[in-house]
Amino acid sequence: SLGSRRVMTAPEIVTEPEARKPTYAPSVRKGDVPKEYPLKRYYTSGDIAQHNSPHDCWVSYFGRVYDLTPLLAEYDGPLAQPIIEAAGTDISQWFDEKTRQPKTHIDPETGFEEIYCP
Repeated sequence: SLGSRRVMTAPEIVTEPEARKPTYAPSVRKGDVPKEYPLKRYYTSGDIAQHNSPHDCWVSYFGRVYDLTPLLAEYDGPLAQPIIEAAGTDISQWFDEKTRQPKTHIDPETGFEEIYCP
């Protein structure tokens, strides 16, 4: 409206952390380390989709990209399976938008609260 005004201040400068190459524990086998890739400031969904295997696993959520390859190189087994199946995709639906914490549900058989992974 004509009666309202906004006070203009100098814009706050927000710097993004520099992209870093992943580090791996000494116990990770050399064959489990993905090839080197160029780091970019921005990634498209097509860029992320190319990293869709246990040995080269990227996901995005809430507009950020995460390389989960080091995690999967150290931890395998059934608990890693949902991440492997989601490799190369956006997993924002796994998290609560307000708290940014993983969504949970009550297991109908046990009655226990569990993390929800579709």
